[in-house]
Amino acid sequence: VSHRNVPGVETNYLRGGAILVIAEGVLQKAKKLIKYIDKMGIEGWEWLKESVEAKEKGKTENKEEKSTTNEKTEQYLEETGITIKKGFYYELYEKFKASIAPNTKYTKEIIGGRPLFAEPSTNGGFRLRYGRSRV
Repeated sequence: VSHRNVPGVETNYLRGGAILVIAEGVLQKAKKLIKYIDKMGIEGWEWLKESVEAKEKGKTENKEEKSTTNEKTEQYLEETGITIKKGFYYELYEKFKASIAPNTKYTKEIIGGRPLFAEPSTNGGFRLRYGRSRV
């Protein structure tokens, strides 16, 4: 179906509504849409599968980049002989780190455009506390 030269519309350019539907409707819910598309056997949505695969591939590449920067930092500290003294609470954190594993499940389905203040259980990350202070 072609939507060109529609009466009452001045131009053939995409306008705000169509772009909002694509950006906030289709692309943000791409994984869920792919499930329904596969279940119903609808053809012509291969581009959406490719975009999700590219997004996932980009996430894995970013993880690899993070690990290389940590290795570079450690290598620099070893070469220069700089030692970083760690505090009491950091030592406790290191001690219990394995038993208190971060829950990364909620970060997989983050809605696009919403802020993420810190990764789960990040040292020095954002923490929201409910209730009264004990002062």
